Amino acid sequence: MSTPKLLCDIITNMLLILPKVPSQLRSALKCKRLFVLDYHDLLLPYVNKVREVEGTTLYGSRALFFVTKDGTLRPVAIDLTRPPTGDKPQWKQAFIPTWDATGCWLWKLAKALVCAHDVGYHQLVIHWLQTHCCTEPYIIAAN
Repeated sequence: MSTPKLLCDIITNMLLILPKVPSQLRSALKCKRLFVLDYHDLLLPYVNKVREVEGTTLYGSRALFFVTKDGTLRPVAIDLTRPPTGDKPQWKQAFIPTWDATGCWLWKLAKALVCAHDVGYHQLVIHWLQTHCCTEPYIIAAN
């Protein structure tokens, strides 16, 4: 199965955003050992609605994962985006693992945002919508 053109574009764009891209990542792209967890397009329509509430914000996220030789998925880059709203400009930043104190905490916060997006999507769409909403009407009708 070939990688979709759009996915290749997303990965290539993420690699271009990073300041210093190791050559291993470029070869991993050719070997299909990179994966993207993309909640950017899914969440972006709701960002403005969430940001209208005082003291809240929401980001669209894309996370780039590398499959190691032992089959472990390792996050290598996270792209967070917040579109322009009203007088606020667009905000977009890519995060990579780093060893300095500030960068390390920013990396952990970016990973926490991606985890929150992933858990929220799983609970709302996969679990509730595709499990309860699809099966419970049949269960109720059968009783």
